[in-house]
Amino acid sequence: MPAATEAYYEAPSAVREAGIALVALLVAALVGYGWQLGFFLENAHNGLIGGSFTAVGLYVVRMRPRHREGWLFVAAGVLHAVMFFGRQYGLEGGALPAASWIGWIGVWPLPLAIALSGWTLMAFPDGRLPSRGWRAAVVAMMTVAAVLAAVSALWPVEYDRIGLSAPHPLQLPGAEAAARFWEYAKFSYVAFQVLWTVAIVARVRRASGDEVRQMRWLVYAVVMAVVLLVAGMLVLGSPLPGLLVLPLIPVAAGFAILKLRLYDIDPVINKTLVVGAMLLVVTAGYVAIVVGVGALVPAEGKVLSLLTTAAVAVAFEPVRRRVQRLADRLVYGRRTTPYEALSQLSSHLEDAPQELLSGMAATVANAVGASEVVVWVGREDHLVPQVCWPASAYEEGSAALPDLGGPRRHVRPVVHQGTVRGAITLRKPSGEALTSVEDRLLADLAAQTGLVIVQQHQAQEIQAAARRIVTAEDAARRRIERDLHDGAQQRLVTLGLELGILAEQAKASGEVAIAARAKQARTQL
Repeated sequence: MPAATEAYYEAPSAVREAGIALVALLVAALVGYGWQLGFFLENAHNGLIGGSFTAVGLYVVRMRPRHREGWLFVAAGVLHAVMFFGRQYGLEGGALPAASWIGWIGVWPLPLAIALSGWTLMAFPDGRLPSRGWRAAVVAMMTVAAVLAAVSALWPVEYDRIGLSAPHPLQLPGAEAAARFWEYAKFSYVAFQVLWTVAIVARVRRASGDEVRQMRWLVYAVVMAVVLLVAGMLVLGSPLPGLLVLPLIPVAAGFAILKLRLYDIDPVINKTLVVGAMLLVVTAGYVAIVVGVGALVPAEGKVLSLLTTAAVAVAFEPVRRRVQRLADRLVYGRRTTPYEALSQLSSHLEDAPQELLSGMAATVANAVGASEVVVWVGREDHLVPQVCWPASAYEEGSAALPDLGGPRRHVRPVVHQGTVRGAITLRKPSGEALTSVEDRLLADLAAQTGLVIVQQHQAQEIQAAARRIVTAEDAARRRIERDLHDGAQQRLVTLGLELGILAEQAKASGEVAIAARAKQARTQL
């Protein structure tokens, strides 16, 4: 943790609030006064980045003082605000006091600003780089940026491109050599952008859990800004649309860092893909019919317009369904169709009842895109959670059927032959509703679940009956053993003693034959 961040966190709350207010006031003054000096399209993005990055960073730091990403946002925002003010001052003209020096401040930190912004994006969303190997890359990037900033500070290598009215305040020898060096060194900006792009892609590929949605917030904002920038250049001949949405990037990043409405990004991306794709399809259809058909078959404009409208109306809904399925696949992953869901269920029919219920929960989750599925078993007034998908969604205790409902929770009773045997509850990601097709599929799976629960109940009854039979057999065997030990065995022992006495008496009286037979009989016992 940086020393400044630690000191800020250890400071009293009043001091922290005063520090946030001071930084906010400084950036507001720089950006606000800069806008008063005029609107220069080539410098507008610095003002937007400075204000938005600083605002989001300060809010994150205020909520979570130890959050490294918040501090990176603040640093990047303040640096862009300083650059914006300096450039606005220098672009206004040389009549302003100290225009050369103040304009100079708006030029030479550019390499540092680009590198710092790249570091901020590479460390998103927790302020830590994807791996230790990226630390060397960041150190190298910041070192190169520092060298470029030093060259730009000493010689006017960037002045011609930026177009400042005020001249460079330093007139040092070696300007031609610096200009030749800059012709090659300026490609470092592209390398910086490639570097942070690769870092974001690497983090997206290894992200899991909430981090997936956090990265989607950032990627969505960046892609939207790039798309609008390119569209503005192609359609309007101006990057203004893309520049105006630049604040969307830090705002989206702030939502992701603080996990505010984190899962709402999925339906937003889904709807954007569908609407964007349909706009392209409609535009392409219109151009193909008006240009293509109009070139082959001469016709009036009204006829072509009517033909285009009819073609779009006929093809719109089938195309929209296909686009929607593709968008669902891209955003939510692969989901099983109703046929595939029932096929998966049939593959589990030979499993044990408990495994069959687990397969049922997994099938429901895959079929409707649920983030949590719980299968309840029991009577309508006493249901117990039997199987949970995933395992982390485990619930304790029992509940009645009317009490199972809740926010974003869908409940489907499991009924077999008119009797409630259980229930299926599921949750879907925030902002995603249960469609009519998914609802019908869930009803079919719930009916199958009733058979599974009955089968499980019958299996439990059979196992209980088998245990009762085994227990009864053990009790009968022990009773027979006890009767033999306490009854017949005692009588046989007594008989053996009497035969022994009889043999001794017969032997004493000279009845040798009787004595021998008595002894033989005792031996046989």
